[in-house]
Amino acid sequence: MTRLCQLVGIEMPIVQVPIGNASSPGLVAAVSGAGTLGMLSATWRTPAEIRRLIGEIRDLTDRPFGVNLVLEWEQDARLDTCLEEGVRIVSFFCGDPVRYLGRQFQDVGVLAVGVDDLGHQVGVLPPFHLQGHKGARLVELTDFEAMSFDCYGTLIDWEGGISAALRPWADASGLAMTDEELLTAYSAHEARAEAEHPTERYPRILARAMGALGAQLGVEVSEADAEAFSVSVPDWPAFPDSAEALQRLARRYELIILSNVDRTSFAGSNKRLGVTFAGVLTAEDIGSYKPAARNFEALGAEARRLGVGEDRLLHVAQSLFHDHAPAKAAGLPTAWINRRHDRPGWGATPQPPAAVTPDWTFTSMAALADAVDAEHA
Repeated sequence: MTRLCQLVGIEMPIVQVPIGNASSPGLVAAVSGAGTLGMLSATWRTPAEIRRLIGEIRDLTDRPFGVNLVLEWEQDARLDTCLEEGVRIVSFFCGDPVRYLGRQFQDVGVLAVGVDDLGHQVGVLPPFHLQGHKGARLVELTDFEAMSFDCYGTLIDWEGGISAALRPWADASGLAMTDEELLTAYSAHEARAEAEHPTERYPRILARAMGALGAQLGVEVSEADAEAFSVSVPDWPAFPDSAEALQRLARRYELIILSNVDRTSFAGSNKRLGVTFAGVLTAEDIGSYKPAARNFEALGAEARRLGVGEDRLLHVAQSLFHDHAPAKAAGLPTAWINRRHDRPGWGATPQPPAAVTPDWTFTSMAALADAVDAEHA
């Protein structure tokens, strides 16, 4: 029995496509009665009609069924009607369902799946994943053969490392700034240096970014200050859960690094992670920095070199700007390790240029490893 069957109480993982008026109560009930999932299209129906149709379906079957809403139109009233009638499965097509995926679902125990206008799953309660076009296919963490990781911000505490390296200079310069204020001020300078100097090694990028930060704040950055910052990467700590989570994931997946640093810097950090990666791609190797599309083209080539099947690579990262936006543009599914879940703002990472919604969201690497283990249980 698949996870879908367990979640919605059906015998076979088959979901009826909710095609307009063709999804009549008789069809929905027949599909559900066969041990699969019938779906009622409610998009263009009035709330009163939706109530009547739901009642007719329940007169015909006591099996689970769901309701679908297309979000090219406002659907608050129709959704409220479905929830009032006790519907426990709701799907959304063709739009951003984020504003609909609120506490009301958790309060009544509804499984809600959203598919945006590109066909990507964008929200779900409880954790469950759907991907593809409107005739979508199921995807679970166990379907993947490899995971690629951003390193700094995801596995290594990038912000903590930057803060610790900048703090002595900031204090000596009389800057009355918190670590968060330093990170926010710093963020645009590193991204700009990477975009303008894509072939420079990361230590030089760090030195440039610190110099630009000093100029912005009106504070001198000496050669010694810049040098100390540029070689600080191996001192940046790993997140406490990174090594153990990677070890667990390595039992099931090929692990790949796609990082915005140089080989030497990564080698220092890798000693803190405790695993051997099947592939390591750095900005130095590729000749550009994320979010450049070229980096994700290189990742795709590396996955093919390792024999990873088509659509069997999951990209795992913290930064929506550096990783999730370009990975989505490259057609990759992504898992967001939201290390800043308990802090407002963007920190050392620039805000993404447009909204991006990862396929999975976890607050830690440990949570991702736990989810994988749960699916394999």
